[in-house]
This record gives sequence, structure tokens and C-alpha cells, in this order.
Amino acid sequence: MKSNFIRTLLVVSSLFTAVAESAQVQTTYVKPEFVFAPQGFDANDNAQLIIAGKFTGYCMKMGATNHQVNRDLNQIMIENTVIVNGVCPDLDMFIPYSKTIDFGPLPAGNYSVMIRNERGVFEKMAELPISEVSIGSNTGTSDERLYAPVSEVQFKGNAMDPNPVLTLSGVFTNSCLELDMVQVSYRAENVVVVLPLVKVGKINCHAENKRFTKKITLQGFPKVDTLIHVRSMNGQSVNKIITNLDRI
Repeated sequence: MKSNFIRTLLVVSSLFTAVAESAQVQTTYVKPEFVFAPQGFDANDNAQLIIAGKFTGYCMKMGATNHQVNRDLNQIMIENTVIVNGVCPDLDMFIPYSKTIDFGPLPAGNYSVMIRNERGVFEKMAELPISEVSIGSNTGTSDERLYAPVSEVQFKGNAMDPNPVLTLSGVFTNSCLELDMVQVSYRAENVVVVLPLVKVGKINCHAENKRFTKKITLQGFPKVDTLIHVRSMNGQSVNKIITNLDRI
């Protein structure tokens, strides 16, 4: 009889513990520390933004990120959430996070990026310009540049080096494709856009896996936290955020 009573107490205690723990799981809005808005998107590109920040507790995790585009007001509304699992003290450390948000093709215009903060109020944190589709002067058609299928980006530099080295790598799947040139532009204070352009041969093309690697020097690289935005063949991009930790 006593044994049954003890088992009952244990079950009830476990239920109360589970309820208490589930009650401590909260999802709240959080304003990211940075909103990186790469420039150079046309109206036929997959427009993107990259948000980034730092967690101060080990019980914090990335939640859902919702967005809505108001094309009448040229505004992008973003709700970034964080999941807080339990109660944990602030630590003398930072846990970085980042997320790429895809919007697909957007009509040409200058979009205000509005982020919902912890108070539930939307505030402007960036602008995302979308250009008209450029027209090729010779063909009269959309100027669709072909980018290399970059899958990996490596950064090598330190706090004292103003010209770090960036290594791009990936795999071509056709014998006629090869890397032609890499264009680098500093179009914002903390965004570097890298365009790996491809040239296509016309003789004896066949399916073939060819790995490529290209090293480039980033002249006058910013000393602040910076996004390196590398376009890729699949309409996506490889995004790497460089902080002081990467410059060690």
C-alpha cells in the first residue's frame, strides 16, 4: 500500500515538473543586431536579406522568421522570433546566429525593411533596392549573367590585415563551363558583393564534374562586422558574416 502511494506521488511530481518546464518555454520577438541588405538585385532575381545577432544565454534558440511584402508601400515587414527554453542566466559569452531570408523576385523599387522589436513595434533597420531588369544592348533580352556554382567560402585574415584572402570553391557539372572572372563590389558600409562569372565554351560539351577553386584578395576590407554575399548558379547565394572572431 505504501509502495503504491509513493509511486503515485512520483507520477504526480513528474506531471507537475513537465507542466512547469513547458510553461517556461517562451517564443518572443527579437530585433536582430544586424540586417544585411545586399545590393545589385534585379526584378528577376531571388532577393535576399540576411539577419544576424548574438544570444546571451545557452537556453535561447532561433525560432521562426516570418515576413510580408507590402508592394503598395514598398515595405518588407519581418518578425524574427527566439525560443527561450527555461530560465537561464546571462553568460559572459555570446552565441552568434544568422539567417538568410528569401523573397523571390520583387518589383523594382526601394524597399524599407521593417523589423518587429521586443515591444512589438516595427522599426526601420535597412533598405533593399531592387533594380529594373537590365536589357542587353546586343541581344535586346534580359542580361542574365551566369554565376559559378559556389558551395564553399573560406576567409583568411587577421585584425591587422586590410587585404584578407577569400577562397571560393565548388563543382562544375559540364566540361564547357569555367570560371571567367570574379567581380567584387563594396556597395554598402558592411556588405561585400562577390559575383563569380562563368564563361561557356561551345566545343564538345559533355557532362563532367570539375572542381574549381579561386582565391581573391579583398582590398580595403571593412573592420566592422561584414557580410560577404557570394552569388551562385542556382539562384541562391553563399553568405558569410565576418566578425572579429574570424580575424584572429
